[in-house]
Amino acid sequence: NCGWDESRALVGWALQNHGGAQGEMKLTEAHPRNAASSRSLAMTVAPAERPEDRVALINSGYWGIHVQAGTSYRLKFYLRPECYRGQVTASLETADGKVLASHDFGTIEPAASWRLFTATLQADGTDPKARFVLSFRGQGALQVDWVSLFPPTYKDRPNGLRPDLAELLAAYKPSFVRYPGGCYVEGLSWESAPDWRKMVCPPEERPGMWGYWKYRSTDGFGYHEFLEFCEDLGADALYVAFAGMTVHPENNWP
Repeated sequence: NCGWDESRALVGWALQNHGGAQGEMKLTEAHPRNAASSRSLAMTVAPAERPEDRVALINSGYWGIHVQAGTSYRLKFYLRPECYRGQVTASLETADGKVLASHDFGTIEPAASWRLFTATLQADGTDPKARFVLSFRGQGALQVDWVSLFPPTYKDRPNGLRPDLAELLAAYKPSFVRYPGGCYVEGLSWESAPDWRKMVCPPEERPGMWGYWKYRSTDGFGYHEFLEFCEDLGADALYVAFAGMTVHPENNWP
């Protein structure tokens, strides 16, 4: 259950070449952004024949991204341009390519270091199955890492919860909130059990952890966000600590 599954390495991501543009992508361990992020997405973009041609890096979301007109979406991602020179545009689009929101970052120049990009995408259309797209019009090699797109959150907390879900919890007026739990707390081994000290730094510096359900947890909603949520609810914070009992008993210690 915990093996590296190559077939799922880029689940949710796709690369599409439009017109005469040509691009490729693969995971790489070269030039990691920080100690918490050992892998990134390496891309190559070949020059196109027409200005409108593009290489599109697409994230499908979870069965689509429910984009709503009039809503602002906060975007944050990292690029290492390396030898890439050209335009970069972020957009929310329908499956047939209609643009619901976009932001043009202009011309990107080559650089050996990682660079943070941020923007707010204001949607002027609605689609429950929209896609997030990074468009490249230029040429060269680059790397992409830690792409984050957020709709409005409860109490406008960074990396917070969906307002509708959080409001349902708030309506219960809980005296305490328990976090986290289950197989997540146990981990596969002592080394893979969660550590709250790795969740109080910025989310892009959190290593995340192995999950028993064949996907990693990013810990984007981590210990820090849990404490903020408890403050917003006026509830006590009950942290669930690892006690040495792992998912697999053979890894337990007395």
